[in-house]
Amino acid sequence: MNTPSSLPKETALGALLKTLFAELERSGPPYCVCGNYEGLPEYTSHDVDVWTSDVKAFELVLYASAERCGLTLYLRNRLANGSNNFFYKTYPKMEFVHIDVLSECSWASFVPIVRSARIGEGRVKYRGFHVAEPVVETAMHLLYPLLHSGKVKDKYREKIFSFREERRFALILEEAVGRDGAGDLRAKISRKDWKGIEKYAGLYRLQTILNALIRDNVRVAKAFLSFAWTNVARLFSPAGLFIVVMGPDGCGKTTLSTRLLEKFSDCFTSGKLRKFYWRPFLLPRIADLSPFRKKGRPKNGPEDAGLRTVNMSSMARLAYLLKFLYYWADFVAGRVRYQSAWSRGGLVFFDRYYYDHMVYPERFGFSVPKPLMRALGRLIPDPDLKFYLHAPPKRLLERKQELPAAEIIRQQEEYKRLIESLEGGHVIDTSRTIEETEQEIIAICAFFMAERIKRGNDG
Repeated sequence: MNTPSSLPKETALGALLKTLFAELERSGPPYCVCGNYEGLPEYTSHDVDVWTSDVKAFELVLYASAERCGLTLYLRNRLANGSNNFFYKTYPKMEFVHIDVLSECSWASFVPIVRSARIGEGRVKYRGFHVAEPVVETAMHLLYPLLHSGKVKDKYREKIFSFREERRFALILEEAVGRDGAGDLRAKISRKDWKGIEKYAGLYRLQTILNALIRDNVRVAKAFLSFAWTNVARLFSPAGLFIVVMGPDGCGKTTLSTRLLEKFSDCFTSGKLRKFYWRPFLLPRIADLSPFRKKGRPKNGPEDAGLRTVNMSSMARLAYLLKFLYYWADFVAGRVRYQSAWSRGGLVFFDRYYYDHMVYPERFGFSVPKPLMRALGRLIPDPDLKFYLHAPPKRLLERKQELPAAEIIRQQEEYKRLIESLEGGHVIDTSRTIEETEQEIIAICAFFMAERIKRGNDG
């Protein structure tokens, strides 16, 4: 991991934050950075969380500052209490910056945990910019992970313990979980009973919801309606990215996929990365449905190597049709496994997809008319970007000798025709270095998302 001393003197993050903080001091709304600010403005190992009293006004200053620094907004994930914002810069090298803008610390973005007024009244200056007061920040470090994931993080426990008798700390807890909940929390903190606190995380969450409904019922209702409407709208206009990679065996999908997912881990909404091989697998494997199934992989499964063939008898054709329809149903219904990530600024990544059926259906153990596959394919979720990985047949034979040269050439011709017919299709030359290949795909993805935002079609 990079450290502040090993980073270049001026990173994209540093340039943006210096410009942003200067503009905010001159004409922006009140703000403060919440957590992980010790190395700022030059460096942080995480995203930057910023509280502000006016999200829209802050965003205007943020986007103008990013443009001045040569950064492009490519992902904006709207929340009931703010937004997640991701930027990229291509020169002199590709860099990504992630800044979250929040009006208050909330559960599910619409139930207040630490209210805006508490954060705003407790701001202090640090290295020329505003940060949250330690007691407020500590309360957030306790409540946010506890209510979201049922954990009290080890690195914050001693600080939480040191603030247990602070009046403002107690007040923030009471505003969140009520008087009884706050008293119980503080008693457990005094005993350093962290396991006991985590055990009752669900109860504290319920107390927070009920307390918010009693204290701020109108505001919470408005925030919930905003949250619900945003999520419905995102079904038709996702904020995230859905991509697939395809190609013959040996084209480099596995290696490239691993590297891309590693690179993309910090470029999308946290915790919203979903990877699949071939299909969503909402429906189980067909072989697993049989009471007489044998252990091990089924014959002619998609993981098998070598040239595959299928029986073309009349009875077999009917079986193939039913098998294909089963898989098709999984592609249609299986979106429930990734729709939330796609809608809410995440990455959905498929290594192979439905399109591979039309090139080499025998790989998946069936053969049905291609016009039928194309017709039903219009009803499956359409990925934003499709990448066909191409390399000279000789290179593929050097990497893997599972398919004869003639079959490789046939598949490549089929893939080329297919990718040219698909919206968002791209041919990627994998005969270059892996670094060049992955950088091209990353650049295509970032540009696509940035253009989508410019068109106002970003969820």
